[in-house]
Amino acid sequence: MPLVTVVRPYAPRIRTRVFELMRRAGCTILPENIVPAGTSDAVAVKAVLERDNLVLLVPFHGHHDGQGNRVDGLGFLMELDKAAHGQFRWRIVMPVSAFAVSAVTAIMSRGDVPERIRQWILMISEDDLDQPETADRIRAHVNS
Repeated sequence: MPLVTVVRPYAPRIRTRVFELMRRAGCTILPENIVPAGTSDAVAVKAVLERDNLVLLVPFHGHHDGQGNRVDGLGFLMELDKAAHGQFRWRIVMPVSAFAVSAVTAIMSRGDVPERIRQWILMISEDDLDQPETADRIRAHVNS
């Protein structure tokens, strides 16, 4: 069962569904591997690099960190890539609210996110969280 580091999860309404989905996919989420919402990119990157977990649950979840800076999942992944000196090795499961799916798809398709990162992202729409095949998609992705 892959250990997962969770970076800035959504509020409980969606978080509960996502965590249950990850469990159904065979992943383990421990409380000490959750980087809370509002954490800066720099602190979140440090937390991920301190762990040996190669599966990251990184919701897109655009919000502000404790210093008022705008943060989101894609920005975090770009900072993680810089810190890893382009040696991106993580499998990313990225839940995205139904509202933001088209925006995230556009950002990724126009080349703002390098292919070395994009290839490891499995984007899951909030609308698909309860679909039976979604756990299978996650399982295949994290074990690839």
